[in-house]
Amino acid sequence: MVPINSNYSIAIDNATTANFIIVQAGFYAVDTFFWMSGFLAAYLFITEIEKNKNLYLLKIFLAILHRFLRIIPVYMFCLFFFWTLQKHLGSGPGYVLIDEFFNGDCQDYWYTNLIFLNNFIPEGRGSGCVEVGWYLANDMQFFIVASIIFVLYIKTSRVLGWVLIILMCIIGCVSAGIVAHLHELNTIIFAIDKCQEYIEYYYTKPYTRSPPYFLGIICGMILYTVKHYKENSVVYDKLAHKIVKSCENAFFRYSVFLIGWGIVNVFIFTEFNTFNKPGSSYDFSYWTGNENAIYMTFNRFGFGLGLSMVLLPLLLGYFRPISQFMLLYPWCILAKLTFAVYLIHLPIMEIVWKSQGSSYNYGVYLNIQNTVYFFVLSNFFAVPIVFGIEMPTVNLEKLVFYQNKHEKTSSGHTEDIEHHSFKLNETSHH
Repeated sequence: MVPINSNYSIAIDNATTANFIIVQAGFYAVDTFFWMSGFLAAYLFITEIEKNKNLYLLKIFLAILHRFLRIIPVYMFCLFFFWTLQKHLGSGPGYVLIDEFFNGDCQDYWYTNLIFLNNFIPEGRGSGCVEVGWYLANDMQFFIVASIIFVLYIKTSRVLGWVLIILMCIIGCVSAGIVAHLHELNTIIFAIDKCQEYIEYYYTKPYTRSPPYFLGIICGMILYTVKHYKENSVVYDKLAHKIVKSCENAFFRYSVFLIGWGIVNVFIFTEFNTFNKPGSSYDFSYWTGNENAIYMTFNRFGFGLGLSMVLLPLLLGYFRPISQFMLLYPWCILAKLTFAVYLIHLPIMEIVWKSQGSSYNYGVYLNIQNTVYFFVLSNFFAVPIVFGIEMPTVNLEKLVFYQNKHEKTSSGHTEDIEHHSFKLNETSHH
């Protein structure tokens, strides 16, 4: 999905320069969201389960139900809206192949988005009905697996929990390497001869994208240990407590922060070695198959590890100027719109670009202009979706659960279950 350019060859050549390695690095933003999702899932889940360990099965059910109720109304609205109406929302030369552009495989596989298996069905490749829907499928699949680990961590053994989480990270690395090797994938997603296989077999699969999520979980466990110690003066997790105590040393935490920042940048800019050598056919063959496989084995884990090292000191209360900036209210406003923006930004870009009356003369400044334009436009159209679809369903859910709480109070069975339902994992879609 690209605009029609009058200077297409120049655009392609410019897209492999040093400036555009940051665009390539933008794909790691998804790993940042996975990390945040894992972090919040761990911190909030453990907090709720510890209130009453005997209700853990009920709380797991309510957590999954809550995620489903929060995601599905907006998700399905956007799916059906753009599937049925997007072809009527624009006109131009690009609309000549309207059915090919907009129908995709929704007719046959729309239901896979409803059950969060659209990254596997059909044929293990996944559905393209909602292009960004693969993320939601991954996040739900991660959460279900993580819920089991959380229960074992809380009720059985802290050590077992750590072992299982580390094992999930290892599985993610090994799986990524095997997939990259078997399908001879290129680490550069823009490689023409391998782009489709990259997306279908590597980019959208939970077993290759899991390390950042589970590294986020580790940080969530560490932060809960801090909370528990402050409230009860009891060490909840010995290993997590040792990490917290180590961060009290200024040299250690500055080292962790700077090394983490370095790791993130190493994984981003190492790719430039092959990124700026696309080859005459744009197959980005400068790296060998083994070099691509090795890099893809460790890049998601490495980025997640570096991100954890950067953010953990902030979460523990250090580097206050940075954390205070990240807590500014404007970010909260944008966060409310993020889920809707995420679902609608690609259809909006398709409508605008396929309605072009004339070709663009590509340039860096035009690219920046389009970025700002689509950011503003997507947020503008997200507002009615949030107010008309998302917020009413949230309020309805609260009404139902608060009523249940009132009814259960007299039986002595209230453990703030609805609190768990509303707070747990305000993450994958925000």
